[in-house]
Amino acid sequence: MRIWGGGVSDSITVRTASKEDADSIARVSVRTWRATYRGMLPDDFLDHFGDDIESRTQRWRARLPERGPNFTLVAASDLEGVIGFASGGPDRQDPTFREIYALYVLPACHGQGVGRRLVRAMAWALARRGAAPLRVWVLSANPSRGFYERLGGRAEGVRIRDIGGAEVEETAYQWASIDALVSSPVVNRCNR
Repeated sequence: MRIWGGGVSDSITVRTASKEDADSIARVSVRTWRATYRGMLPDDFLDHFGDDIESRTQRWRARLPERGPNFTLVAASDLEGVIGFASGGPDRQDPTFREIYALYVLPACHGQGVGRRLVRAMAWALARRGAAPLRVWVLSANPSRGFYERLGGRAEGVRIRDIGGAEVEETAYQWASIDALVSSPVVNRCNR
């Protein structure tokens, strides 16, 4: 099912993930973690993150298509297939919120509007499940966290979490209303 499309010249579609997307989602996850979190998480952890891509793919395949309040969207290019994904649902700590659990876009597609498109489609889909404030947790050391600020997210708190054997700080970005995120996005083709 197509959730969000762009203009006539646009080659990117955001849609609900299916079982056939499991391998692509697993590969996007591994590539973006290794590229994005280098220097923020232990090298040994990142070097081995995704070593067993098949088991990661099987976990996604068992989970998709999701039923109930949790769901995953993919951004797919006509030429390159799945280039990014987002998952979300009810906030895992506060049921009065909605949460974006994950948002990953291949590094070659950063700065092209793919992440913005995924966030807006996720906000639209979450709003259809009941309006609520929206939250996403981001590594505080991640220089790309300004992305959420440019979308109107406000830093509203921090927490410490163990990832790969390191205690890291995460910042919560929140939107009191997700309506502002649900406007028509523009996306360019990826630069490879």
